[in-house]
Amino acid sequence: MMESHSGPHSQPPSNFDFTVYDRSGQAKVQADVKARLGTTREWAAGYWSNLEAVDLRPRGEFFLLITPDKLYVWAPSKVKGRGMPTWVLDATHLLGPYYERVGTGPKDIRPLAFSMLVSWWLNELTAADGREGNRTPLMRTGLPRAMAHGEVVRGAHA
Repeated sequence: MMESHSGPHSQPPSNFDFTVYDRSGQAKVQADVKARLGTTREWAAGYWSNLEAVDLRPRGEFFLLITPDKLYVWAPSKVKGRGMPTWVLDATHLLGPYYERVGTGPKDIRPLAFSMLVSWWLNELTAADGREGNRTPLMRTGLPRAMAHGEVVRGAHA
């Protein structure tokens, strides 16, 4: 069990749907889940701007906004200007095996089921060593390396 999930300078886990902590208790990845289809980079940038407007700028190495069909990834230390995501990936491909497990697809999944599906995916990423499939779009972001051997903590409102 981790001891120091929040301190004077860290983000409380309840602000985000999921937070991945490293072994020393530092927040490496923060994620919000939205069961909404057909989103755009501009919509995602607006989401980021809203977080900043209420002083909830993510402090980890990565921030993820996960929808049934898109994965928006920010490297908060590199975000400038309008807050456009650093990477936008096809979530239907990344989450495909999980959709198969629950017997539905991105168009039909319900919000609670989608949140649980994302939880499985995040937990499997932390269980991996962060090195397999180096040429995949997800690997190029550095996210699997940052999450390897981490602990996924669900936020209070997830």
